[in-house]
Amino acid sequence: MQGMARGFLVSGVNNVIATLWPISDKVSAEFMLSFYRYLGDSKDYAKALQQTQIEFASNPRYRHPFYWAAYTHYAK
Repeated sequence: MQGMARGFLVSGVNNVIATLWPISDKVSAEFMLSFYRYLGDSKDYAKALQQTQIEFASNPRYRHPFYWAAYTHYAK
């Protein structure tokens, strides 16, 4: 996955959020809604990702790390 993220970074993208394993579209959509809400508040990708992961880890429905631990942040 790092190779794919690196391709985006080399192409000029400053930040990439990617997963290390496949996540269902439904869960990923919910995760990204939360992520962008936090990103809008802080403008800090790493902090927004961390806050989203904490939110999901404390949600009984998504508490298992399978749902939130796969997301990683790559930055220039």
